[in-house]
Amino acid sequence: MISSKNLGLTVLAVVLMAGMVIAATPQTIVIDGINDFLLDNLVDADGGDTQYTEIDIDSVFVTNDTNKIFFGVGHNEGSWTSVQMGIHISTGDPGGTSDSWGRAIAWTNAPHKPDYQAYVNLDNNWQELRNWNDGTTTWDVIYGGTGSLGWATSTGFRELALSLSDLGLAVGDTIYYEVIVTQDGSTKGPLDLMAGDADQLSTPTSTTWDVAQPVELTTMAMYIVQASGDAVPPTVESLGTDGLTGTSAGAIVRDYVTVRFSEPVDETTAETTTNYALSGTTASISSAVRNPSQPDRVRLNLDSTFDPQNNFVSVTVTGVEDLAGNPIVDNGTTNVGCFFFKGVLFRGLMGFHLAQHTYAPDPDTFSVEGSLSPLTFGMCDNALMTDVGGDTYETYVGFSVKGEGCGGTPSADTTLEWKFQHQCMEYEPLASNRVHVLSSANGAWDTLEYWWNDEDATDFTIRPIDVIFIVDVNSMSPGPDSVVAINGSELPLTFNVPSDNPMTDDGVYPDETADDGIYSIAVRFPTMTYKNVGYKFLYNGVYECQLQGDRGLWLNDAEFDTIGGTLGPIVMPLLYYDRCGTIGRDVEVIFRVATLNVGPTDTVAVNGEPNNQAPPVIGWEVPSINPMHDDGVYPDETADDGIYATSIVFPDSTNIYREYKYIINSTYECLTQGNRIFYIDDSYDAVGNPQVLDLAYFNSCWVDVSDETPAIPFALKQNYPNPFNPVTTISFTVPERGRAVLSIFNVKGELVRTLVDRTVEAGEVSVSWDGTDRFGRQLSSGVYFYNLKVGELTMSRKMVLLR
Repeated sequence: MISSKNLGLTVLAVVLMAGMVIAATPQTIVIDGINDFLLDNLVDADGGDTQYTEIDIDSVFVTNDTNKIFFGVGHNEGSWTSVQMGIHISTGDPGGTSDSWGRAIAWTNAPHKPDYQAYVNLDNNWQELRNWNDGTTTWDVIYGGTGSLGWATSTGFRELALSLSDLGLAVGDTIYYEVIVTQDGSTKGPLDLMAGDADQLSTPTSTTWDVAQPVELTTMAMYIVQASGDAVPPTVESLGTDGLTGTSAGAIVRDYVTVRFSEPVDETTAETTTNYALSGTTASISSAVRNPSQPDRVRLNLDSTFDPQNNFVSVTVTGVEDLAGNPIVDNGTTNVGCFFFKGVLFRGLMGFHLAQHTYAPDPDTFSVEGSLSPLTFGMCDNALMTDVGGDTYETYVGFSVKGEGCGGTPSADTTLEWKFQHQCMEYEPLASNRVHVLSSANGAWDTLEYWWNDEDATDFTIRPIDVIFIVDVNSMSPGPDSVVAINGSELPLTFNVPSDNPMTDDGVYPDETADDGIYSIAVRFPTMTYKNVGYKFLYNGVYECQLQGDRGLWLNDAEFDTIGGTLGPIVMPLLYYDRCGTIGRDVEVIFRVATLNVGPTDTVAVNGEPNNQAPPVIGWEVPSINPMHDDGVYPDETADDGIYATSIVFPDSTNIYREYKYIINSTYECLTQGNRIFYIDDSYDAVGNPQVLDLAYFNSCWVDVSDETPAIPFALKQNYPNPFNPVTTISFTVPERGRAVLSIFNVKGELVRTLVDRTVEAGEVSVSWDGTDRFGRQLSSGVYFYNLKVGELTMSRKMVLLR
């Protein structure tokens, strides 16, 4: 039985598929995050059915007035990140079976499939409304951007209003909907559901965070759009025009603008041109046409065109009425709309990418894909670029940026995410989209010029480079039929198996001695090769070091060229097969430390990470098994000079990255700092030809270069964890507000990644690094340095990446 109340309004019902029937009352909601829904409009008290309150949907409300449908959802993610909330709505169209943001949620067998999906990312308030395009079988963005839906998210009660016109709804229409709390990622399913409790992944006792296959949903709640009296006059929600793309600046022009009202408007008054006063353009209104399928929108056709310009286009509306006969209020604020028509020239520098990637058919096709209309992230659907010569591609895009403060001093800002695309099949492999703010403050035109994947000319060779690789495979007992080869990331190296690059042990150059188990090959890398080369050796078609990262090579074209060339080839040191993270022979290492105030009975020693051999040659035991001496006897050079030395022979198969510290008696140095790190070099050093470490100073593992001691010190902390795989955190503190640059370098001193380059506030800053370079490529195992620069202050530390 449906109850009703004598409120002078038509009261229809909200119905759950499970059979629960709840009365509802038409109501206008103020979207402010404060629950002012009537109790009649409570759909479901869903709280308490998940393991964690941060993903729990509490009470859900729904209602509508003449113009909008309102959803209210109790939910508070607390300090959790990556939490997202969505509402899936079926209005009776065919609908989609997938999730519009690509999560593991599906509606394949559902009786009602959503044809609209509204989502908010609670981390950054990015909001989108998408509808299902049955023709292209994709989700098209209707609105997208930070706060674009006006969803109130700053409190524990979420509120959303959607235009009935946007959803194509009228009084008496039936919709079906589901409220979802989920997380960001393609393996994330519905953690909590309002209607489909049986399908949610969190229960009071357990939670499934990731799934291999989409979770199929079948249940929705039902709502019937209610009739409601209307005494509220229409307002101007926005003025704008469709964005467009072209091959030149002159192609980015429009001859119309569109007024969007807060509700459907009367056709007669809406199509009276004298009800509109246009400014900011020399064009005049030739006609006004109400959109028959979206009666809250009126297109104002112009007698001439306008292009991106430094001023706002504005409209002041008078005399237009809504369907109930309420005239718009002429107050200079709610009857005024404006927009800034922004032009952007996208210029792509594609030469280095094209040198490495060729596809049929010819010529190559590039496009710009993005988050704001007219751009989308669909494959080559618009914004195709033109080859203007020199492997440079361009396209022009006009964006309509909604204005704020249109009745006074307007401004317009919105955020665009975008990337280049090649041959309608390959996005740039950047770790994240590029981000650009379209702002009226920057004028009518922006030029965005980038190398593909943010590559730079200095990352690629300017001449051919020959590299001679040498590997000792005696550990594999090679025979006459053994095949030793090399594979890698840059042509002519490939990852084909069998390998395209077999090595030889025949005594013919570059191999020195036949049949000694040491194989060689000369590889020529052509001009415009990416300088950072990853590679591995293979033995009889099987890769070495399968649980370790690739070996690395830097093509230094400033100092090398080709065999027989002026500079000569790069001759790699002798390497040992299957020893990517360990040494291939015994290596002697000499440790030296300078210290003061050591008495005749004191013991100076070196301790460190135990090696992976028995018995260990170093460890963390106290007393130390490696005392050091200042007696002038090898490896100490001069007696009684305050410099202590010792020699340790690390056996074959010891891990190449070693942590250590010096110790006096039972007291370690640098107690508040990380361990020292060094790399055992078995390429040149061995027993009898020791590796001599730089002279160290006791209790000086790193130095703060600041002359003063501010209340908040300038400090760069040791990353944690260290060594790390796959992610580590770097923290630093700065005494005052200023620009900070935190950069990662490899052992050759080459820039790998810039993690921070921005103004930071005084205090502590933390940032994570996932072991990738600035192109999003995984780096190989090794020692890396991170450097912090703030003004004239600078500090560096070491860290170890282990794959």
